[in-house]
Amino acid sequence: MRYASPSDLVSRFGFTSIAQVATPERYAVVSPELLKLTIEGGDTSAFTAEEVEAADATIETITAALNDAADEIDFYLAPKYTLPFDPVPVMLIKLASDLARYNLYQAGASGEVKDRHKNAVRILEQLANGPLQLGVDSSNQELTKEPDLPESFSAGRVFTKDSLSGF
Repeated sequence: MRYASPSDLVSRFGFTSIAQVATPERYAVVSPELLKLTIEGGDTSAFTAEEVEAADATIETITAALNDAADEIDFYLAPKYTLPFDPVPVMLIKLASDLARYNLYQAGASGEVKDRHKNAVRILEQLANGPLQLGVDSSNQELTKEPDLPESFSAGRVFTKDSLSGF
């Protein structure tokens, strides 16, 4: 995955909710346990061949949604940054997850899913046009910034031991 993985997606939104929207219609909804095992490469032998097939198809659907999200991110960021990012900034993992989730819902996205998608697109536009930065320069080198420490300037001490000696 270029920005987010199926593990990233389910860690943000849960196995149950992702299984409900990502399982192809020709199958019964994949159980959260089976989806977890499939993503993690665990032992799925306790499940039927049809259930495992449904889980594999669900992973394909999730991967397609993540790839579409990555393409959308690339569209916005390619003119300004050298791609691919290594390592991927955490903000892009979050944005890719929000975009992929929206892609999985297709026409049935709720208000919250639509709002997160709209916010992700707005952030990508701001990253592309300059008001926001990822913390890396155009060649993906981490930006180093000197700490903003307070500075003070003085014309010198007004009260000293000598100037106060008569009081």
